[in-house]
Amino acid sequence: MPGSATTRSAIREPRRLGLPALQLDERDQAGLAGGRRLPHRGGGNDGPEAQYDAIVAAIGPGPFVDPTLGAQADCGWRDPSTGAQRVLVVTTDNLFHVPDGTHVNSAATTIAALTAQDIVVVGLKAPGAGAELDGLAAATGGSVQTLSSNSSNIAAAILAGLAAVEVDVTMESTCAWPISTTFAPALRTVVSGSDALFTETIAVAADAPGGTYTCRDVARVNGELLTDESGTLLYELKTIKVPEGFLTGGGQIVDGIGKSPAKISFAGNVGFLADFSLVGQYEVNFHNVKGTVLDRGKFHSTAITSLPVRSDLRAGAVPATGQCQLRPIHGDRSLQWGGWLDDRRPCRRLR
Repeated sequence: MPGSATTRSAIREPRRLGLPALQLDERDQAGLAGGRRLPHRGGGNDGPEAQYDAIVAAIGPGPFVDPTLGAQADCGWRDPSTGAQRVLVVTTDNLFHVPDGTHVNSAATTIAALTAQDIVVVGLKAPGAGAELDGLAAATGGSVQTLSSNSSNIAAAILAGLAAVEVDVTMESTCAWPISTTFAPALRTVVSGSDALFTETIAVAADAPGGTYTCRDVARVNGELLTDESGTLLYELKTIKVPEGFLTGGGQIVDGIGKSPAKISFAGNVGFLADFSLVGQYEVNFHNVKGTVLDRGKFHSTAITSLPVRSDLRAGAVPATGQCQLRPIHGDRSLQWGGWLDDRRPCRRLR
């Protein structure tokens, strides 16, 4: 019955979300794997380097004014609302300049600029580098990879860095009353390409009407809905069956006054078992319905086929098959009838 412990409960199910790894497109992967021609290094040996200012210039939005070089354009980032993950790859073999009148940005201001634009840092550290990239990567969910002294492994390091980028994953459901869902934990931070494990609790309201409910679970990665490569939304469709309990009752319809008015009476007990199978019996009796074949007849169900309930929960129809025993005008015999038990078609002869 509505509200009872046997038919209203919460179930908990694990949800393991396999996330795709962040990837370069095929052209970029081929270029890296084939060893793209790297720019020649000239001069140098003048550390520290102005990496903090260079990173802020790359972040944007808009140009950054360098005291020496003037306005520097940002990287022209894609809008993250398209599902793009912004990643900045930074390589160094020396310490970073700190604010000194010429150099403007510090670790704190650089991290603030990165997080404001949702940019993840992948650091590539060659021999001679300090710990600055470690701090930037840790603050933005990125990683640090080690380069050889001649940077011959730079392509592999970039791909490894992308594979190690962390993402924030959340789950949500389209379920509405009387079904509710919660996910634990509310958010998981995982390395891209790994599984995000959630426990989903599905609850049914105590006053929920019986029936079958469907809804979808979807995932968000860094706030954006998870889709496949074609942009189609990925979701899990779930079906919740809620038993209604038993419908017990009856009544009568009387037409006329006096000692023997025409009358139809009905009563029964119909409902769902725990396995959602329908059981029960229902009977309709026809009293003094003179002039019709139904007079003094009765319908007794042999099988209940469904139990629909009106949206206002005040009435229901009981579709059933069964036997209709009648007393026709010519002779006294019983006929097999079947049909709907409702106020429209009390019996319909099967032929």
